[in-house]
Amino acid sequence: MAISNTKTKKNIVIAGAGIVGASIGFNLSQRSNINLTLIDIDIPGQGASKHSFAWLNSYYKMPEHYWHLNKMSMDMWHRFASELGNDVGLVVGGDIRWVKTKKDADDLITKVNKMQSLGYKCNLIDRDELQALEPNLHIDEFEIGYYGANDAHVEPLKVIDACLGKIRDNGGTFLPNTSIDQLILENGIVTGVNTSKGIIECDTFVIAAGTGTPSLASLAGINIPLVESPGSGAKTLKIPPLLNTAALIHLPAIDKNNGQLHVRQFSDGSLMIGEGSQESVSNDDSNEHALNLLERARHYLPIPNVDVAPMGIGYRPMPADGLPIVGFSDQVPNMYIAVTHSGVTLSPVLGTYASMEILDEQKVDYLENYRLERFLDGEGEIIFHGKDQRLDVWSRKLGYNKDS
Repeated sequence: MAISNTKTKKNIVIAGAGIVGASIGFNLSQRSNINLTLIDIDIPGQGASKHSFAWLNSYYKMPEHYWHLNKMSMDMWHRFASELGNDVGLVVGGDIRWVKTKKDADDLITKVNKMQSLGYKCNLIDRDELQALEPNLHIDEFEIGYYGANDAHVEPLKVIDACLGKIRDNGGTFLPNTSIDQLILENGIVTGVNTSKGIIECDTFVIAAGTGTPSLASLAGINIPLVESPGSGAKTLKIPPLLNTAALIHLPAIDKNNGQLHVRQFSDGSLMIGEGSQESVSNDDSNEHALNLLERARHYLPIPNVDVAPMGIGYRPMPADGLPIVGFSDQVPNMYIAVTHSGVTLSPVLGTYASMEILDEQKVDYLENYRLERFLDGEGEIIFHGKDQRLDVWSRKLGYNKDS
């Protein structure tokens, strides 16, 4: 095993200053004898991090190994926030939701039973318990409710700013508005990054660029299977505190023509409203849609008259099987990939373990299910293994043939 505190400094370049790249950079910057450069094509956090609902959770995130990874990261968030030393908007109040039909109740009971068996702090609640937790709620039809007490939310841009501040304090460099035009490859490894601001030498190249990861990896001939996953939402101006207990609340559909909503409130008083689940696809960023979301939320919550605006369309970095892609590439041994959905929840654990793998040359067992090579054949072409229906659907969307 290599030791990082040798006499020769290691040059590490990270592409991507979203919450995952910033967390990896922060963790690396705490180690000695490295020259760290973090690059972003824009200003920090303008991709998925900007549009994220930033719900910290492990709500029925199957398979079990993925559930455990998310739960592990949730447990790291308090220390992560403390190490950053800034207010990052961390609010722990739990996730509250309820369902209106017997079918949905059966599904919720099954999920809660499974999560409780794994040790997740959650429980079913009745109408009175729900009303006691959130007195402002208007509850119409009700079959059964849910309370996940440890769920939380943060403000990703504050987290990123705090990480970048620590990186600079620890001697690292951040280059915003910087494009990467070429990777300099020698004997199959990346020795330099040709950017719009010049060439930067590197011993390790980390790609944590969200939806930009495939294009950067392709500069070295590496395929990264992501699927298009747009999401949209709305945000209001400042209003008085709305929720009594919960960090966020999931509101059931008001009728068959509309989906469920999820609502959270930021520290500045603004309200964020999203539609569907955290993985739902939506590309409507019109003012009319934002007003519609607000009116639907008002069915359940006493939201005062307030201006609301669309947040724009954010594209989630969604790997083709829905699970993270993390680790060094077998094709280019000094290129480290870190791309995932649920990046806000997972940023503490990925930052911690990626820095260990990068500097200590130690593979972390908890990440073994998330290597890029699960998608690739021996020649680096994308294939899909297993019989997961999601893979079949997503592979067709991408135009890949599992059997070719």
